[in-house]
Amino acid sequence: MSDFVTDTRSLLDQAIRILQAMIDIAAENGWLTTTLNIMSLTQLIVQGCWETVNPILLLPKVPPKLSEVCEEKKVASLGDLIELGPKRQEALLRRAGTQLKIIKPTLKILSKLPHVDVKYKLPEGGSSETDPA
Repeated sequence: MSDFVTDTRSLLDQAIRILQAMIDIAAENGWLTTTLNIMSLTQLIVQGCWETVNPILLLPKVPPKLSEVCEEKKVASLGDLIELGPKRQEALLRRAGTQLKIIKPTLKILSKLPHVDVKYKLPEGGSSETDPA
């Protein structure tokens, strides 16, 4: 069994390096779709789940019911969950049936996740300054 685990780790490490090289080649050749697809595959391997899985379920040891509870409360992403603050996060975790020993570490993880607000403004007329128009 330990050989299987070791081989799996080695394979995943090598796969990431190969995919990174593929990204470099595809990007250098200007193949945007291919580059993005390889980047998505890399992310799937690193996260260990399909892209259809709710990102909230990537938090360690949370029950699958958390996804349903979050949908009911219109919490669609980790960003939305972070914005709730610790008290409301804890209420959601409890409602989902999260074990008490899991709640505190999960709240600590959520408090460490970055929350980034991106704002942008287009110049008058909607074109960029570097546009030759």
